[in-house]
Amino acid sequence: MNNDEMRDDMHDAIEEAVDEVLPRPRRHVWVVQLIEYTIGFAIAWTAARAQEPLIPALVAAAVIANAAIVKAPLSAFRVTSPRVHRALGIFLSVGALVLAIFLDVDAGTKALLVISAVAEGFVSVRFGHGI
Repeated sequence: MNNDEMRDDMHDAIEEAVDEVLPRPRRHVWVVQLIEYTIGFAIAWTAARAQEPLIPALVAAAVIANAAIVKAPLSAFRVTSPRVHRALGIFLSVGALVLAIFLDVDAGTKALLVISAVAEGFVSVRFGHGI
């Protein structure tokens, strides 16, 4: 067993122990994934029609990747826990908002970034551990 496997096993054991002491709602994380996939593909669809599609396309890819790596039923790769998934979602939301503020892009792209930041932030903060 290598160090990465030992670390993953220890991390899972700690999460299980914490869940027994402090139960968190983790039901229906797949609904959150479905919402995030919808947000990501909506951003990608809009980015395909934007004058400057690179930044919205990268944001869309990040949102879709975040939904795809959480340990939940609709995941392509089960890598992160729901807590890490929630933190990444909040980080993506803040990142999209920072990009909208500081990048010199057209108004449509700025609006898309702000709307995606609000949507991803709301889903991550309100439903980060499942509905």
